[in-house]
Amino acid sequence: MVLFDNITVKFGQKTVLDSFCADVSNDRITAVTGPSGSGKTTLLSVAAGLIKPQSGKFICDKKISVMFQEPRLFPWLTALENVNIVTDDSKESAELSKQLLSKVGIDEFDKYPDQLSGGMKQRVAFARALAYDSELLLLDEPFSALDQNIRDDMLECSRAQTDRSSL
Repeated sequence: MVLFDNITVKFGQKTVLDSFCADVSNDRITAVTGPSGSGKTTLLSVAAGLIKPQSGKFICDKKISVMFQEPRLFPWLTALENVNIVTDDSKESAELSKQLLSKVGIDEFDKYPDQLSGGMKQRVAFARALAYDSELLLLDEPFSALDQNIRDDMLECSRAQTDRSSL
């Protein structure tokens, strides 16, 4: 179950979400759309537990993985280490991280974030979100800085996330 129950979020005097309700059923892709500043990122931040609403509640019985608009990579870790940080220390997880990075077009596993382009950083963050063994994947504008071919590849990766054998 994933339920937003009368969520209200205010920043000072500005109400960003006002009694927002949604019941997001299992096994489907749900897109939240709206103009800039309409509360999409705030909604995901509530779901991720980063913002506590003034009223209402978020109920979720699933393990959540989040990718925000900005990559939020650890600058002292390589691309591979940034993905591995959300996995266990097994050889299988390390191999999965490499496969995910390759799948999103990153073969420079040993490069640090400051050595990667903006789009490459975004792809590393996407691979990290997929590597975290979650049941619910929340993505905040994950493809905004990417060309169409890379977007298509990343969409395919997100579909394959539920079936890890296809990676």
